[in-house]
Amino acid sequence: MGRGRGSILIHLGKFVLLSGVILFVAWLAGTGRVAYVMVMLWIAAALGYAVLELVDYEIVKKDRRG
Repeated sequence: MGRGRGSILIHLGKFVLLSGVILFVAWLAGTGRVAYVMVMLWIAAALGYAVLELVDYEIVKKDRRG
């Protein structure tokens, strides 16, 4: 991962994308036009992505310290 301002913008972009996916899935669930299982799979994928991002962040933070 790069350091500095570019790295922060990349992380913010990923966060915005993830938030958008979650909001889109919530909107779809609210309309009732999508199967419940499909919505749960999308939410699980979004949460899995968030966990992977957190793990990546912790690894990068650890590398920067030592």
